[in-house]
Amino acid sequence: MPGPTDGRFPHHNTPTPIAGVVVLVAVAVVVGSVTAVVLLEFGTRATSTAPIADFDFAYDADAAGADAFGHDGSGFDGKLTITHTDGHRFDAANLYVTDAASLPGPRSWADSPGYDPNSTVQAGSTLTVWVSRDDTVSLVWIDPAGDRSARIETWRGPR
Repeated sequence: MPGPTDGRFPHHNTPTPIAGVVVLVAVAVVVGSVTAVVLLEFGTRATSTAPIADFDFAYDADAAGADAFGHDGSGFDGKLTITHTDGHRFDAANLYVTDAASLPGPRSWADSPGYDPNSTVQAGSTLTVWVSRDDTVSLVWIDPAGDRSARIETWRGPR
């Protein structure tokens, strides 16, 4: 009596067209899942970039009176007016002025009496600070989570 492996009966352990389709579908699902994870991760990174904005700096050596932080001009060369002209809006608590001679350290816009932590710095917003001629003043944004920062603009004194 002939057996299942003597060539006269078809083998029942060979792949069928249905099994091939199932394998192709499984591969497509895996590739699609990996692609989705990669794209979503890259999408998250792309939307969490530093903000882009333009600021105008106006230096006035003849200015008088207090700056936005209440400092008078004694001992400084001039007053710097910083104006947001275009671009991203900022929470005042997350936008800092650094390296101005009249400031003891970085100060946020929210530290000045004209703003508070809930204020928005947007086109038309201004801030004044006393500076020395050789100062290099920067505007630095720190994200609300505090894990990233970016220098938005820099002003170099007339020296």
